[in-house]
Amino acid sequence: MSRAQRSTSEAQWCAAEPGPFQRRYFWRSRVCSAALHAALRPGHNLGMSRRYFVYILTNTKRGVLYVGLTNNLVRRLEQHRAKAVPSFTSEHGLTRLVYLEEYSSINEARARERVLKRWRRDWKFKLIEELNPDWDDLSSRLAV
Repeated sequence: MSRAQRSTSEAQWCAAEPGPFQRRYFWRSRVCSAALHAALRPGHNLGMSRRYFVYILTNTKRGVLYVGLTNNLVRRLEQHRAKAVPSFTSEHGLTRLVYLEEYSSINEARARERVLKRWRRDWKFKLIEELNPDWDDLSSRLAV
């Protein structure tokens, strides 16, 4: 449906999104809506790049694995270690960070997390052992 076909009763307006006629108000899109909501959050800077982490936790070498996603890895690891939230990681004592990937886009990070969650255990073991053959805890190497 084109903009011309939309009725005025369905109209949602957005001043931040430029339109074809350079009017003051324009049709709202998901992009515009997300940008406005993000700009309204305290401490949010639209120019600042975000960092997202896909990580794998375990309790022992070749033990139980957990694949997760976060934008603040240090805080999230503290939550896992403190067992602040009753969850899979707290039930199984998963506190050792053995694998980590960084992304600048949440969509890329979510896609990668979904892929890793569907992988077989052996595939995850190979992935971890390529970069961390001794299954060391990588949290000590993180720059805060």
